Amino acid sequence: MDRRILDIIAFIDNSLDKHISPEKAARKAHLSYGHFAALFRKETGKRFGEYLREKRIARAQSLLRNPGPEIKEVCFLTGYRSIHGFYHDFKKITGRTPAQFKKQPKS
Repeated sequence: MDRRILDIIAFIDNSLDKHISPEKAARKAHLSYGHFAALFRKETGKRFGEYLREKRIARAQSLLRNPGPEIKEVCFLTGYRSIHGFYHDFKKITGRTPAQFKKQPKS
């Protein structure tokens, strides 16, 4: 995989609680936005926003498996700016709401 994309993936993994735009990621990779978008999709098989949402929801699932954090807190810990957007993405990706996920028995 292209080193620049690996660096951006590491950046995403370490910055899930922050706002990360594709333009910011492109600048960090020292690429134009168009080149970055095409390269990111080629290397990961996903658009930047799709990849970022999946990473954030995977992190949210991990946090929700623990008894501590409330759903609203998890929303902001995973970089979402609104509860509505968090619920929408969570349900779209997992097929359940965060509340349904949190209530499910732990295996």
